[in-house]
Amino acid sequence: MLLGTLTLKFFSMKNSLILLFLLCSIYAHGQWCSKPNPNFCPGNFFQNGDFETITGNPNIQGSDNDIYLATGWQQIWQTGSFADLFCNPGISTGTAPTPITDVYAGMWIENRAKATANAIYREGMYNRLANPIAANSGSYSINFRIANAQYGNSNPANPTRIGIYGVFNPSNTVANNPTNNHFPKNTDLWLPNLSVKVVLLGTVSTPGNFSNTWWTPPPIVFNSNMLPIGGITHIMVTTDDMFRPTTPGQLYVNFDEFCIRRADNKRFCCPSITGANSGNKIINGDFEGGNAGFTSGYIFDPALTTGSVTPGEYNIVNGSGAASLNSAWVAQDPSTCQNGNGMFLVANGSSGSTMKLVWKNTVSIPVNDWGKHKFCFQVKYLKTPPAAAQAKIEIRFPGSGVGSSVETIPLVSGACNWQTITKGVDLWGTTSTLNIEIWIDESVSGGNDLAFDNLALIEVPPCPASSTLFSIATTTLSTHYNITATATTIAPCPTTWWEVCEVDPSTLTCSGNNVSNPSSWWFPSHSFNTYNGMQPGKFEYGKLYKITRGTWGNCHGWNAFSMYVGSSLALKKINYYSEEEVNKNKGLVQEILK
Repeated sequence: MLLGTLTLKFFSMKNSLILLFLLCSIYAHGQWCSKPNPNFCPGNFFQNGDFETITGNPNIQGSDNDIYLATGWQQIWQTGSFADLFCNPGISTGTAPTPITDVYAGMWIENRAKATANAIYREGMYNRLANPIAANSGSYSINFRIANAQYGNSNPANPTRIGIYGVFNPSNTVANNPTNNHFPKNTDLWLPNLSVKVVLLGTVSTPGNFSNTWWTPPPIVFNSNMLPIGGITHIMVTTDDMFRPTTPGQLYVNFDEFCIRRADNKRFCCPSITGANSGNKIINGDFEGGNAGFTSGYIFDPALTTGSVTPGEYNIVNGSGAASLNSAWVAQDPSTCQNGNGMFLVANGSSGSTMKLVWKNTVSIPVNDWGKHKFCFQVKYLKTPPAAAQAKIEIRFPGSGVGSSVETIPLVSGACNWQTITKGVDLWGTTSTLNIEIWIDESVSGGNDLAFDNLALIEVPPCPASSTLFSIATTTLSTHYNITATATTIAPCPTTWWEVCEVDPSTLTCSGNNVSNPSSWWFPSHSFNTYNGMQPGKFEYGKLYKITRGTWGNCHGWNAFSMYVGSSLALKKINYYSEEEVNKNKGLVQEILK
């Protein structure tokens, strides 16, 4: 009896120890494998892009194909191979990545000819975006990290290609299984379901002799005008559809920290502008996509060690990165005014006697575009500016007919005191490709270490028609008559432009005596003083005149309204009609002159 009692107590104690061990294991698992960090990519369209929010232990031995444990991630096709989930420290396929990260994913990326491909190595993972990305909503950049776990039997010097696909799949339909000969293609996996649309956003090639150290490839930057009409709801990550090298083999790649953000989300120069064409035409103008989307006469140096960016070089950094390059450099992202968030370009200006190109971008503009654009960016001194040496930069638009301008940077210091530079760009139908360049004046010794951010080219809409309208009143005299034009200034188009000319009645074009916007006419209402040499203006009987008022504003382009005014020589009866009325009925001109 005593023995039985002791045995029961021992059994209970043993079970308690086992339970305690299991609880500790679960606690330890939670410590290692559940560290949500929503701030690693502010504004991320990926759901759980760093895999840190999970619903189970990814380190259970033999738990391949468990990408579904990461919230927001799932399998692509119904059965077969898809991505795996791991947590450090713990099991992994091949060699674990370094430095140690928390939860990450991995899968085989094949590196072989399609004709010999084995479906088991065609793996993939699928993310349902936190928010869909709409078509024609601007440009976006995709960043992520990769590391090599093992080469399998592939050639280490032979890179593999990873495909990143956008998918419109609001019903979350699972795709068809891939086949051994690699058909259907990734863009056709859902056929014959025509409601699901797939588009290749870009590819990433692994470097030769790829190691297990985490590596961040150049960002994939895409314009959303390439997306299906409904936009995209998912991102698919798998091998791409391009032709494979003939050498068979597979590479197991680990993935982490997927991030999609707007590449053109800084429209600070005209933030109130909305509409289909209102987005920033400059890709990666806020540098959140890294060193992509532009060229430079300076040399890119990605190192973040003290003194690594020497004169004539640049880097893309945040505030902390700028300080690590040079303790005298003080700058914070102008959108956040923090050291750890937001990227910008820092340039270590050389000493010389000429200008040097620091940033260049080529923007496609519709060939029939007669609208107005606005180019703007922010710039600041990296060091405390010397009192006698103000930095100068030059903005150029080569080959477009748009004039260049030299800008002097105000002597303002401080971590977040950025200066905004703006320039109106009126194309007037002269070009379909606009080159934009920023040059640093290197003759300003000691004051040419500069930071740049938030470059934007915004197409501004025309002023509303209501801002151009005016009324006229006439005063008849024996030999001529006077005209008084009355208009009202309407926001957001405060600038008024006037023109008066004589018109050929047969062609309705200006034929002479053209007076275009003298300074004395820069008012909403006036009587066209000195026209025909008199005060107020002199208008003759028997002639036809065209009066035009144009308006524009800081973030609105040109718009105009015209009136035809005239009378017969004999009757001296004054008539006037809008340009629209005359164009619809040419006989109105005869009515004016009869």
